Amino acid sequence: MTTDRSKGRFTFRTAAVLFALSASLEVVGMTQPVPLFGEFRDGTAALAYHLIYALLFLVLAVGLWTAKPWGYHAIFIGGVLYTLDKIQFLMSGNITQEFVSMIFRGQEQLLQAVGRDMVMLSLTLVVIAFVLGWWGFAYYAYLRRAYFKGGRD
Repeated sequence: MTTDRSKGRFTFRTAAVLFALSASLEVVGMTQPVPLFGEFRDGTAALAYHLIYALLFLVLAVGLWTAKPWGYHAIFIGGVLYTLDKIQFLMSGNITQEFVSMIFRGQEQLLQAVGRDMVMLSLTLVVIAFVLGWWGFAYYAYLRRAYFKGGRD
């Protein structure tokens, strides 16, 4: 017999592992420049950006794994931050163009063959899909919010 609290346990724990992996990838890439407010930022700004995301992902990992009530709220707070970050990225047309150029550096012929406009559209759709995926996960968490009601495993 499954309880309301056990529903979603596998999904939330899998997500916790993936968020922990994301946190570690943020730490590994801390020196990498980030697209922020219309420019690529490095140095202190990039370090702060990566640290904020590493902390967010780590908080989510712990909150989801332990089924703490604050873990439920962290999903929505993270969703807002992530959505705002991706909106500012997509609204910075020149920075997204520069991002595409950076990705295809050394493979300009491939970019020309595929077409910059097609790559830009694909990038936009991928970013939108990730944002929608986050909010889909948030909706799932809402449906399975009993998982976060506290208590011991």
